[in-house]
Amino acid sequence: MAPGLYFITSPYGPRSDGFHYGIDLRARTPLPVYAMADGVVDGIGDTDVQCSGVSFGRFVLIKYNNGLASTYGHLSLIKVTKGQKVSRVR
Repeated sequence: MAPGLYFITSPYGPRSDGFHYGIDLRARTPLPVYAMADGVVDGIGDTDVQCSGVSFGRFVLIKYNNGLASTYGHLSLIKVTKGQKVSRVR
């Protein structure tokens, strides 16, 4: 991704409210989301509807073939379905 299109808003490590086990990024919109590896969409949803107060908004959870997973949150819209295979852009 080109410089200036995304910004780290919360790095991995300790912070005032505890230890943060991920990295939060903010991106300019509209930008597509790309899978980091080949895998399957394991979940989609909207915490504003499903779990009031969580403030994650629309999200996509991808489980990768290498055993790892990632969650993409605060999305404007979702264009995948649960169970859909995704591939890393090559």
